[in-house]
Amino acid sequence: MANQMLKIAFLYSRAKRFNCTMIYNVSRLQFLAEPFWNNSIDLVLIPRTGIDVECFVTIEDEKDCGFDPKLDVSFPADTLYIGYFQSWVHFKDYDKEIRQIFRFVSSVMENARKSMLNIIGQPNACINLEVQERGHLGKPILKPSWI
Repeated sequence: MANQMLKIAFLYSRAKRFNCTMIYNVSRLQFLAEPFWNNSIDLVLIPRTGIDVECFVTIEDEKDCGFDPKLDVSFPADTLYIGYFQSWVHFKDYDKEIRQIFRFVSSVMENARKSMLNIIGQPNACINLEVQERGHLGKPILKPSWI
């Protein structure tokens, strides 16, 4: 779910920045409650079978989820992004808008609530925090001594 949320955030930022339509596979949005989208950009939901993308410019994630400065320049509207563009630097300018996008279905909210209550209720809870973001500096955020 987190990977899909980051992908939506990235695509939203590209659509806003370059004034184009965002196309996303509807089958990947099952965890979001409807209506989940504000009307500030166009969103085209496609069926699982997809669309003909042979004519699209293809851009693949070369930075392994990190910031890629090449993506901050304009691309043709018909661009297919393949991979996980997860750096916050790509969508930091739209942070508040993106936070409004994610309204989850009740089952996701209830499972999250139960999990958090269970964790909080443990006397010695061990929480695993996965930090992938290295930002545009190419350095880890966490010091090895913190881990």
